[in-house]
Amino acid sequence: LGVGAGVKLVPGLIAVVVVAWLLGRGERRAAWRGALAFAAVFLVVLLPFAGQGEVDMVTFHLDRPVQIESGPASVLWALGGTYVTGTNLHPDEFKSNGLAGPHVDTVTTLFSILLVVVLIAIVLLAARRPRPRELVLCAFAALLAFVVLGKVLSPQYIVWLFPFAAIAWCWPAPEGEGRVLPRTAALCVLAAAVLAQFWFPGRYFRLVAGDGSIALLVGIRNLLLLAALGALLAAVARAPAIRARAAA
Repeated sequence: LGVGAGVKLVPGLIAVVVVAWLLGRGERRAAWRGALAFAAVFLVVLLPFAGQGEVDMVTFHLDRPVQIESGPASVLWALGGTYVTGTNLHPDEFKSNGLAGPHVDTVTTLFSILLVVVLIAIVLLAARRPRPRELVLCAFAALLAFVVLGKVLSPQYIVWLFPFAAIAWCWPAPEGEGRVLPRTAALCVLAAAVLAQFWFPGRYFRLVAGDGSIALLVGIRNLLLLAALGALLAAVARAPAIRARAAA
């Protein structure tokens, strides 16, 4: 999904995490109030643009190929046999550069399934963790999953991660719990952002031309983001669950 669709989906992802967290804490009234308020704001923003234009935008992003810097694209670069859509002078019909070839449908489907599974796991973790710290880490993880497992990963997407990374680094750990995993996630995001400077914008068209060294750098950047996601999931999984707190 592109920037326009992403801007609409990201708040929705975080809203689902927040509602699950509130329901898990037994704050059902607050959860439903929040869900209704979010839905009302979303409709107010969306209604002026509803109609064929909105349908066309959704169709556009569903039909567009895997963007060449995305997580699925890194797998496709490694598998080989793909080609880049568009050129440095003439982008493809979706105004971008994607990958097409024999493995694209399979890899895209697998990443879509993985994204759904990871998001469901994050929502379930949020519902079982009562502390605000884990709520923020789950929201961070949901955003990371959307960025690294989706079929578009423009460099500016990483900017969305900076506020969460800063909070993960600075939030004091409860007594007896370390900050290694959240800080590892923050450092991985920082390293990914720094690494992206090596090809964007100056060497981006070398990637379009199929430069394997640039594709390798993109793959390492995406692995760093996956490592950040793994560190966050591990940090939340280690936090006290609601049942464990009640038993104590």
